[in-house]
Amino acid sequence: MRESEWRAQGWEPAGVELPVDSGQLMVIDPCYVESGLLYESVCDTTLKDPGHGKIEEGGWVTSTTWGDGGYPLYVRRGRDGRVVEFAVDMDPDAESDGDGDPY
Repeated sequence: MRESEWRAQGWEPAGVELPVDSGQLMVIDPCYVESGLLYESVCDTTLKDPGHGKIEEGGWVTSTTWGDGGYPLYVRRGRDGRVVEFAVDMDPDAESDGDGDPY
């Protein structure tokens, strides 16, 4: 989606693109990241169908649409202003810089 479409649905840009250098994204509490074995666990999950899922270390991982690059992060806030949801835009039909890669 374009940024205007995200905003129309109540999302706001978080002001950051999540950097990707392995074609994978992970959501995990950093206290569970202990060693290089985590990377193997991530790859074991993202390289199999369906390309995403829970890992033993307690995180969730997914392969990315375009591979390496930066993916915009959006948030929704609760009544108290704190972030209650987040989403990463990996839509291949998003705005493009003209080279076919949306980011």
